[in-house]
Amino acid sequence: MLRDQAKKMNVKSLASNKDDANKSVEIRIAKVAFTIFFLFVCAWTPYAIVALTGALVT
Repeated sequence: MLRDQAKKMNVKSLASNKDDANKSVEIRIAKVAFTIFFLFVCAWTPYAIVALTGALVT
């Protein structure tokens, strides 16, 4: 039934819009990249504070 309706509407695929799927993947990649960056900054901040304090305070 759905295939017949799709043929009448000239729909190439019964799947949802592929642009939305691509956008969802891009958003997920951006979230992962931001999370990795945030964790990197959190991990190295204590070292940076100690190193700068040791270098600047004499």
